[in-house]
Amino acid sequence: MDKATFFEIYDDTICPIIDKIIGDNPTFDIEHTKSPASLYECYLLKKISLRSVLKNHSGNDDGDSANNNDAEDKPIPALLDRHKIAACLTAAIIDVRLLSSRKTNEQDNGPLHSLKDAHRLNEQLAFMCGLSVLSMFMATKSKQNERVVDEITNNLKDGFIFPPPVNGKACPDSLVRALYFSHISYGVNPILMASIYYLLEQYFYKCFDIILDVKGT
Repeated sequence: MDKATFFEIYDDTICPIIDKIIGDNPTFDIEHTKSPASLYECYLLKKISLRSVLKNHSGNDDGDSANNNDAEDKPIPALLDRHKIAACLTAAIIDVRLLSSRKTNEQDNGPLHSLKDAHRLNEQLAFMCGLSVLSMFMATKSKQNERVVDEITNNLKDGFIFPPPVNGKACPDSLVRALYFSHISYGVNPILMASIYYLLEQYFYKCFDIILDVKGT
């Protein structure tokens, strides 16, 4: 994702989600505190770091391909796939903290946010933005035939499909909560997040019996 595309996504996707979160939670006194430039810089760092990890682990398991005739370095694609792009954006939004709330006390705020905690607003924003970017790339016509693209697009109109709740906790809420605790402990891992986005995408396809072209997955 180049710089122009990033800022287009910021204006057309991220900002509307920010406005919705602020509008849905007036009692939290939420501020949009960071610039898109700072978010883009953080996104680039996440992307560079992820590519470095992939490059360093693209050979054999012990990392010493020179002494293994059967080992060969696997080339790193010039462009990251949609799951990794969404994951890097998710991690960047969480690190930059685009939103801040001056009110987090239940007594002061009245009804709590649907995620039960104002501190997790940035994690909610990050997950919603990552999922929106993933959905956007899922609906692209670059690698799929038009029938598959139309099928994906039509089924995305009603929103993303998630696995059923576990122990009364909805999947999005559970993931946002996990992102929050990851952030305050050791940080969000983009590779792990990319795998989560991949699994969510595959669950979506399974729900609608969508079969992708092998080269388009």
